[in-house]
Amino acid sequence: MHPQAWSLLLVTILARCCMLSGGESLFAQASALSNEYPSSTSLCGEDLAEETGTLNGLYYVYYQSSAKRKNVPVILWLSGGPGCSGLVALLFENGPCSFDDETDTISLNPYAWTGLANVVYLDQPKGTGYSNGERGITRPWSLDGAADDIHEFLHQFYQQHPELRVSDFYIFGESFAGHYVPDLALRLIDDSSLPTLKGIAIGNGVVSTTAWVESVIPFFKVNEYGYDFLGSNEIILGRNAYDIRRECHQDDALQLCYRFSRLQAFVNTPAASSYFGEAPHEWKLCSSGALQQLAEMDQLEESESNVARALERGVRVLVYGGDADTVVNWMSQDLWTRALSWKHQAQFSSAAFNEQKYNGRSIGRVRSSHGLSFMKVYNAGHMVPHDQPAIAYEMVRSFLHDDPRVGMFS
Repeated sequence: MHPQAWSLLLVTILARCCMLSGGESLFAQASALSNEYPSSTSLCGEDLAEETGTLNGLYYVYYQSSAKRKNVPVILWLSGGPGCSGLVALLFENGPCSFDDETDTISLNPYAWTGLANVVYLDQPKGTGYSNGERGITRPWSLDGAADDIHEFLHQFYQQHPELRVSDFYIFGESFAGHYVPDLALRLIDDSSLPTLKGIAIGNGVVSTTAWVESVIPFFKVNEYGYDFLGSNEIILGRNAYDIRRECHQDDALQLCYRFSRLQAFVNTPAASSYFGEAPHEWKLCSSGALQQLAEMDQLEESESNVARALERGVRVLVYGGDADTVVNWMSQDLWTRALSWKHQAQFSSAAFNEQKYNGRSIGRVRSSHGLSFMKVYNAGHMVPHDQPAIAYEMVRSFLHDDPRVGMFS
């Protein structure tokens, strides 16, 4: 197939996978929780200082870390979509509370990233989640507009929290945030009024359409889970494109293979919406408007050059990918990181792709050199922190460590 056709196919796949169904409202539904949470002051019994609010038109949730040491790092989390809320990661991946979409229960997450850092979850671009357009906000549904808005958000956030200026600052993002994260990094590198950007991390990220096109056939023909997609098309039917190990819940109203309509209903319960400080506003998992416009305008953007510029300026970069994701497969990420045009390209591309172990078992493979690291994570799909929480926690701990010779990325 012609590369342009593959590019258009990528747009179609992502749009189809992420599109909300017909504007259906789940605001009136409520999850039948089996415990006392959530309440207006706690989601799951977590003992963390929490702040919610809106700055520059962007809604955020900020958790102070439970780590008992000075100058704990700050992580800004950006979800993908495009147009999916940061609360998805907060509740389904790496936040202090974990929502189970199979049982409609919420519990403490022992691998919450708040154990390692102060974490800010952001609803962006404007029109996403609680950053809704009903408050007279113009929606800049473009990559440049999104980066500019987050940049200004950070100025206002650090004005509110000057005590955090001494802490290292990192940006983490997933999926379509493979565009957001490098674009924002470039704005921060030369902004001396904000804390120095120490590192960025991209999980199963849409960064290079070219690499995706070149990798998709090899990935579909040779994958760890034994599915010959090209030879037996019927096998892919009923599977979760985000995690081929799992069946797709095709009956879910949001049509995202997971039972995310339950998560959406949970956030819209009176207690949860009160906790997030947004009652009685309706919350939606993803914005169909942002998805359509950004996917059409910016899906084919190539963001590798921004990653290279960040590396050249001393920003450490971690790229990771679950091996069971078919939407943004790990081979595409391995390909673009090895082909990246920067001064240490030769050293990185020739570096060993070492087997990585954790607690005595193989968990993935890592290539690392001169501040750039790529990790293939075994038995994980599009959302690595959800599928392998302990491994993701250790991965982040290693990346945040002051000495790059310690941990996974030596």
